[in-house]
Amino acid sequence: MIDHELLGRYQTVFGCTFNVALWTQRPGDGVNDMMRAALAGYGPPVTDERIASRVRERFVFPDVP
Repeated sequence: MIDHELLGRYQTVFGCTFNVALWTQRPGDGVNDMMRAALAGYGPPVTDERIASRVRERFVFPDVP
């Protein structure tokens, strides 16, 4: 679940850089981590593509010949 207090602070600094409705249920923890890193100056602003990339990393796809 996305931390809405954190989201408010993030949007004050960076504006709306990703579609919150897409990520409200999952992967909230990953989104929260990326927002914290961006606010602390350790990462770029969060985008839908960055979140999608993080989600893809969580899945292991079998090799298909």
